[in-house]
Amino acid sequence: MPKIEDDYTKKILMGLSISPKCPRELGRIYDIPIATCYERVRMLETKGIIEQILTLFTKNGKALRFYRISCKNRKILVQPLTHT
Repeated sequence: MPKIEDDYTKKILMGLSISPKCPRELGRIYDIPIATCYERVRMLETKGIIEQILTLFTKNGKALRFYRISCKNRKILVQPLTHT
């Protein structure tokens, strides 16, 4: 398992450890720029750390994809965030 040192990625993993969320919600809750949030979510999904579990569509037809920590990676250890 790769070591996760990036604060944004740590925040995303902490948020998903509580309950499934979409990238927009993660960005809003943890004050992560939306493009960065989507980038980190894609990276985590590609590495198999998180998985998409639900897709909902808005009235405008926009897809909201919800993610959770992958079942095989439930024991991820996240180091405390660094404060600057």
